[in-house]
Parts: sequence; structure tokens; C-alpha cells
Amino acid sequence: MKTRNIITFFALGLGLTVTSCMDGDWEDPTANSSKSYYGNDAITENPEKHITIEALKQKYKALTDATNQIELITEDMQLKGIVTVNDLGGNVSQQIVLDDGTGRIVIGITDNSIYAYLSPGQEILVNLKGMYIGGYGKQPQLGYPSTGRNPSTSSYGVTRIGRMPKNMWYERFCLTGNVGQVDTLDFDPSWDMDKYAGSIVRIKDVTLSGADGEKVLADKSESDAGNGVNVSINGLSQPVTLRTSTYADFASMVMPQGKVTLYGLLSRYNTTWQLALRYETDIVTEEATTE
Repeated sequence: MKTRNIITFFALGLGLTVTSCMDGDWEDPTANSSKSYYGNDAITENPEKHITIEALKQKYKALTDATNQIELITEDMQLKGIVTVNDLGGNVSQQIVLDDGTGRIVIGITDNSIYAYLSPGQEILVNLKGMYIGGYGKQPQLGYPSTGRNPSTSSYGVTRIGRMPKNMWYERFCLTGNVGQVDTLDFDPSWDMDKYAGSIVRIKDVTLSGADGEKVLADKSESDAGNGVNVSINGLSQPVTLRTSTYADFASMVMPQGKVTLYGLLSRYNTTWQLALRYETDIVTEEATTE
């Protein structure tokens, strides 16, 4: 089965008519202002402010490797890259991932419909000043401080990187009008986590632990404090966890028995690889592959 490049062309067509950095849309009621409904048209690209994702992660590596450490970005810097995943499907919740060819970084946003204006493949320009950066289980993330409010969890009262308010996000990004290609990589368990966490991957010829023809991906009765369920992926040289939110559109999908191929967002939680499916179709059975 050929590696898939995930670009939803119909959604891209809708998204690209919303706004670009400096071009208004006559159908947009905010077209005559400096701020579009989605994003900020007043943002302009400045090569002197540009930083690559790889350089940004290296700059803050000690911080993101630490536990529950966050820092306000006060330097005037810009990132430019393509969106590789959004919140469509409900499993990657209130997040996007940005890829600029040098690396990938998670951006957390308090918004439940990011997919409505940011589709995989869309290029965006981001002003970093005023955002916070930290590591969630050593996974670098841009966002805003979040303090645990549930007294029954270990995160109660702990402040760490979380999602930024939606209005803050709208002020700090714009669409460039360009579209790129989202590459799907064949997963190698020996990969360097610092380099490859955040990739869109394919994991071939594996089985799901506990699949018996009845067990579902994410039963609420089995969820942890993060409202997710972890399932071990068998058949790899290193542990990889399939993590599914109980709020995902496909949480009640019965796990297929036998060999499967998995697609999705690869991330890390400390020293463990995690895979998050984006859609129900990210699980492909051996029979479907043969067909």
C-alpha cells in the first residue's frame, strides 16, 4: 500500500478563501479591517525575525526536557510552516502540529473547531512573542500556562504548558495562501525522539493488545485522568502506545483482530512513543490492504 499524503483538498479550498496574510476577501465582513475572523491580516513576514522549528526547539531544549517548566517568549520571532494535523476527528484535541521541514512542534489552542479554518497542508506564519513554551512529557509545545484543577489527580495545583486562549491565537497567526505537502513517514522505533516526535507516520504489520472482536478503542470506564485510554501496539522492537481519547469520534470503534496498519500523529510522553489516530480510517486491516 502506498504511503499516503494527507491533504483534504475540499477543506483546503474552503480554508484558503478565508484569509491570507495581507489579502482581504470581499465576502468577509472584516475584509476592510486589519484583522480577519480567522487570524491576523496585519502580520507581515520579516526574514530577520525568522527562526526554524529545529532552532527554536534547541533554544529551549533544557526547558522542554524539564518537568512542568514554562517560559514566556519575549523575543520577537516568527515561525513559518505547514499544518500537518488539526482537531478533526476529536482525538487530537485543541491542537495543531506545525512542520517547516527542519522540525515539528505542537501548538495548543483553546478552540474546538480548528479544522474549520486550518487544514493539513496549509502554510501559516506565526508570531511567537507573547506565547509560552514548555514540554508536555518532553514534547515541545507552544501555548499558555495551565494549572491542574482536579484534586484527585497528581497534576492538581501544578502549572505546566497548556492551550492558549483562542483570541490570543487569532492575533498571532495568519495564512500565507500557500499549500504544502504533508508527508507520511514509515515509522522506525529507533528514531531520535527529539527529531521525529510530531511526525505523521505509518506503522505496518502490528497487532493491538486486547483486541478480541468486542473490545473498543476507548471505553470511558477505562479512561485515565486525561480522558484517554492506552493500548499497546504489538510487533515492534520498542514499546509504542496507541492513545485514544474517550471523546474521539471513533472511541467506540471495535479494535480489529489480526495484523493492521496504523496511521496517525506520532508523539512522545517522556521516553515512550505514542500514536494518536486522526480518523477511523487510520486503522487499515490486512484484508483491506490486500484488496
